[in-house]
Amino acid sequence: MKQDSQDKDFAPFPLRVDGLSVIKDGSRLVDDISFMLNPGELCVVLGPNGAGKTTLLRAILGLEPAAAGTAMLGSEIIADMPPIARARRIAYLPQMRRLAWPARVSDIVSLGRFAYGVNLAKLGSSDQAIVDGAMADCDLLHLKTRRADSLSGGELARLHCARAFAAQAPILLADEPVASLDPQHQFRILDLIRKFVGSGGSALVILHDISLAARYADRLLWMKDGKLITDGPPQTSLTAARLAEVYGINAQVNGTDILLRGRII
Repeated sequence: MKQDSQDKDFAPFPLRVDGLSVIKDGSRLVDDISFMLNPGELCVVLGPNGAGKTTLLRAILGLEPAAAGTAMLGSEIIADMPPIARARRIAYLPQMRRLAWPARVSDIVSLGRFAYGVNLAKLGSSDQAIVDGAMADCDLLHLKTRRADSLSGGELARLHCARAFAAQAPILLADEPVASLDPQHQFRILDLIRKFVGSGGSALVILHDISLAARYADRLLWMKDGKLITDGPPQTSLTAARLAEVYGINAQVNGTDILLRGRII
């Protein structure tokens, strides 16, 4: 996960979200959200289905039009950045990752180098090393010549993670990156993200597993009904009262361990 010096075209900036709102069909999907993502931080967004988590990530990138507010890197509004410039600064791993054609695994991971103007049909030695490293990190080297349409759901999830890692952007936005993965590979991917932020990157990640989030995150961003309920470290923000407020569940919290007792009526 170490970044090659040739790819560090930009100094790391905080990602600053100020009063971001998204309204679609009269519904306020994201409601006046503000927070800062700093270099060296892993922030996990938590919340029930329909809380606005995916819409928030897409609005930060300018893929969903904002009704109000901004998301910025330094003095630049992210939504106004040219796509290639944005791709060099932010690697995005969306929740839905459909493949348009049955390409080989190595070819899809190579797409992570597209923003750098490389010839994807014939990678240079440094770009090939980055692609091979991403495949090794995601346990894909033995599948590098396989067609993507022959992979299992978990293998596909690792494939798209490798493509995002190959971009070597200083910021990673990932929407449920460990969905469909077995526990071993869940830990492996989150270990890689943790290593990435430890080397100076920053990551904003949506997870549904609260215990995993508490284990890996520096901060938890709790969302409900399009609003940011609270933003804080797991040690203070993960409480039984918070789980009742956000998810409507009765639970006992002991560190990162959560004992569910049932649904709050």
